[in-house]
Amino acid sequence: MATKLTKAFAAFVGERGFEIANEDEISQQPRADYKLARQIFRNKRVLLPFLTKLAVEVNAKKRTFEFHVPNAEDSGHLRNFLLELEKIGYATEWAHKKSDFFVQLPSNEHQLRFFRSMWAEQCFRYAISTVVWKFCTDNHLAYKMFQNVKLARKGESDLFTEMDLVVQIEKRFYLFEVKSGPMVNVMQWARREAAFVTEDGPARQIVCTIHDNIPANIFEPQILMTIGGIQNRLKRLLKSETHFSIIT
Repeated sequence: MATKLTKAFAAFVGERGFEIANEDEISQQPRADYKLARQIFRNKRVLLPFLTKLAVEVNAKKRTFEFHVPNAEDSGHLRNFLLELEKIGYATEWAHKKSDFFVQLPSNEHQLRFFRSMWAEQCFRYAISTVVWKFCTDNHLAYKMFQNVKLARKGESDLFTEMDLVVQIEKRFYLFEVKSGPMVNVMQWARREAAFVTEDGPARQIVCTIHDNIPANIFEPQILMTIGGIQNRLKRLLKSETHFSIIT
């Protein structure tokens, strides 16, 4: 049964032959995650290369990890980030000598999941939520945000897809998929687009990548947003929507 948080979205996917498979697990972003995500986004010059390389080492099942930071300012940002990870139990042992950092890779599955991809999802959630909050506050629009939504076809146990973030503004839905790796699964993207997005329908799908070197217009008319440009592009997208009464 749909909760108050997901009632409208459950009706939307239900009309298209789908149902939410993990209703009891869906939540808004925890405050601890939000604080961490803000730190990653605001200091992405050093933290994105660090976390991208760390994810490679985790997937390779390495035990230790070394990272060089070229300047004192970024070294301070990385040190503060590792201290924050310690506070919430994501980091194990680490040390640094001037600009060289040495990290003992975790073995706990929850920690490993964070370092593989969850950090990218949290970073984008922060970037998206700040834009949505301001846009909706300025224009007196109601909105909801919920994460990690699993969908299955009605009557089937196999999952059809999982959405990293769903933003509901009034009666419209923005379906976000976050990619931390260098590749975008175009077939999966097209499958979700066909299931939930029509030209005059109430939903848009947006794929997000941490790689700024991927051209944002490469898959047009589908929407791809990079970490460096997402806030400006999302602002422009929301302002262009004719379904909202925009205050100017």
